[in-house]
Amino acid sequence: MVTKADTPRHLHPDAISLRQIRYFVEVARSGSLTAASRALRVSQPAIGQQIKLLEAVLGVELFERHSRGVALSEAGKAWLPHADCILTAMKAAHESALDLGGNVQVTLRLGVTPSLARSVLPPLLHRSTLPDASLHVDFFEGMSHQLADLVTSGHLDAAFGYQPVNSPGVTSLAFADEALCVVGPLSTIGEGTSPFPVERMAELPLVLGRNPNRIRSLLETALDERGLQVAPKVELDLAGLKRDFLIGSDYCVVS
Repeated sequence: MVTKADTPRHLHPDAISLRQIRYFVEVARSGSLTAASRALRVSQPAIGQQIKLLEAVLGVELFERHSRGVALSEAGKAWLPHADCILTAMKAAHESALDLGGNVQVTLRLGVTPSLARSVLPPLLHRSTLPDASLHVDFFEGMSHQLADLVTSGHLDAAFGYQPVNSPGVTSLAFADEALCVVGPLSTIGEGTSPFPVERMAELPLVLGRNPNRIRSLLETALDERGLQVAPKVELDLAGLKRDFLIGSDYCVVS
């Protein structure tokens, strides 16, 4: 990181860009470059480089690194409210310019899980790209608990997910009911019945997401009520890879 002694003397505050401020605020709020990279859809090296440039202009270290990510330094804590004010002012200025131009377009920051994306995104994308559309939608993909945190922190306006959010100022509404299914090879789950016996889930070689995970939580609660426990063979958060574990193997998933 850049220290005050390393600061080039010719740099001036005018050299600070809105991109650097936006990156700084996102890292400060999320607590890690990885989370900020996902939220901003920008590579971690690019974010890190811009923050170093910002620190060089200011002449202070804004973050302290630790094993689980980064934390604001004392200088970073002092500068964060000013950065928030700058972004808020620029957003208000942009909205005022749109109002004066008579072409107001509202942007909705919407989160969606990988599995729900296939059913939710196509109609919304189609509608938002029509010539008369006044709504522009920015989509962010993530797991339910990640999206819930982004809604709570104000980084997303809304999100589709499997996990209700219990937080002041945030409302959770039921969108649809979806039955959970056990998917696996016939040799492992047999002919099966509907509904599938919950007790048998404790015996299956399951591929489950890491906690916090809504489906896993529901399964753990149901088995705990019966004195049983979940013992997944594989813990995997990437929904797209779970299908690969089913092909040519004895693994099972709940979806």
